[in-house]
Amino acid sequence: MTYLIKNPVKRHVVSLVDSVGKLILGNRDGDCSEATKSILLIRLDHLGDVLLTTPAIRSLKKTFPQARITMVIKEWSLEAIKNNPRIDNIIVFNPFWTIASNEGKRPEGVGGIYRLIRLLRRERFDLAIDFKGDARNILIAYLSGAKRRLSYGIRGGGFLLTDDIPYEAGIHEIDKNLRLLNRLGINSQDDEMELYVTDEDTARVEQILEHKGVDLSHQTIALHYGGASPLKRWDMEKFITLAERIAEDNSANVLFFGGPYERETLQLSEKPEKGIFLMPVLTVCQMAAAFKRCGLLVCNDSGPMHVGFAVGTPTVAIFGPTFPHRFGPKDVEKHRVVRSGLPCSPCWHPDKAIGCKERKCFNSIEVGSVLAAIKELSP
Repeated sequence: MTYLIKNPVKRHVVSLVDSVGKLILGNRDGDCSEATKSILLIRLDHLGDVLLTTPAIRSLKKTFPQARITMVIKEWSLEAIKNNPRIDNIIVFNPFWTIASNEGKRPEGVGGIYRLIRLLRRERFDLAIDFKGDARNILIAYLSGAKRRLSYGIRGGGFLLTDDIPYEAGIHEIDKNLRLLNRLGINSQDDEMELYVTDEDTARVEQILEHKGVDLSHQTIALHYGGASPLKRWDMEKFITLAERIAEDNSANVLFFGGPYERETLQLSEKPEKGIFLMPVLTVCQMAAAFKRCGLLVCNDSGPMHVGFAVGTPTVAIFGPTFPHRFGPKDVEKHRVVRSGLPCSPCWHPDKAIGCKERKCFNSIEVGSVLAAIKELSP
């Protein structure tokens, strides 16, 4: 087993625990058939990670149309799937090992875990799938009492699975999620993400655009300058320069988007006469509705990037230390990736370590490179 654990001591301990666990519990494949009536999905990650599972969810529902699908997610990811008709039950759970201090959410401790397990055991799941391959998630799947349990044992806990799926490094996250299903006889190539927007979300966005006087007969480009980690964000001043360059000949509108934390650092004034508009902080589904009204999106490797992909908006994605071939666009004709090409990039490790703090991979990306990508996608 090759573990995605950078620390050698931790890696050795995890390997030892797995070996002992397999001796005690054994490790054999479970059974799954058309009689499967209840499925548990676990994805305790960020917005983009949850959206990347939606092709797999669609394939599962197609294979087991009568099954009741329950999904356990973090609160921050709720809007990614709250309107998804393929999911019958959503359980919001904010475990202490996934909640960062800036998320503003109260993390669940041991008591919360106990309540979750009691809730899950009532469902009598036939099948449980953890999409991340995290030992803590796998433990939840095991304690849920699910008859068959699938995941990647790359961070430990493989002995608790009925199906410890071989991990293929380097493939796209959508494909990684889909290939978990191969063991169930599902071999889908349908990799389109889904995000469902309500009429109310669309109406709210139309109201905002009308109030601001945005002329949608002009090309409209969305710029989202945020991201979960500061290490994954292109320089704010360059985003501002990019907005001004796009709008300087009055041929396009620029809609500036950002979350509540990024908005505090924004040093750009709304300039309707030049076609630069600052959008208010929106919900994820409202943001999706707004992106659908735009001809193009420019953003960092972030949740909003995946929102753009999911609603079909041509997207220019700016990548620094992370991996575009794993998290970027699959359709390279419709979307573009801008990155530095430095030999040290990408350097992001699953342990959330990066090679440097100087952000060399971002600092070397100039506004002109992003403008060139925009022109390639512009009609």
